[in-house]
Amino acid sequence: MSLKSESKVINGTTYEVTQLPYSLGHKLLLRLYKVLGPTIGKALSNSPELEDKDLGELNVREIGPAFSTAVEQLAADLGEDDFDYVVDTLAEYSFLIGDKGAKRQLKNEMEFRFAGNYLELFQWLAFALRVNFLGFSNGQDLLSGVLARIRTQKQVSQSQSE
Repeated sequence: MSLKSESKVINGTTYEVTQLPYSLGHKLLLRLYKVLGPTIGKALSNSPELEDKDLGELNVREIGPAFSTAVEQLAADLGEDDFDYVVDTLAEYSFLIGDKGAKRQLKNEMEFRFAGNYLELFQWLAFALRVNFLGFSNGQDLLSGVLARIRTQKQVSQSQSE
């Protein structure tokens, strides 16, 4: 079985991202959970009206306060080492595709490609995470899977305390 790859054009550049092998993917997933878990938990605890909704049902007005809380918590929890690990790991399995189809490993070009171009960095990062973690938890993306798990644990806790 081979690793899945997907391509996407971001700001006129074609990026190809290949799924991480298990030996790297599970380590990245664990890091993401350690950083995003508290962030999502705090956002939901400050916005209980969002707890029973699917991500597809939310609108900007509903997630505004929770998003602000999440960004604040993420800034407190996300360290430089975690961010570097996520970016470097994904860049190793990401490629820039030239006009004639030539592939260049993104990791070798990041220093200049993303200098002053952080929006593109985050667009690529979101794409690379989607390639690696879409289909997580029965077809849900990673965030939906985390939210579903938090809801389930909260329901179990509530039923045990009754």
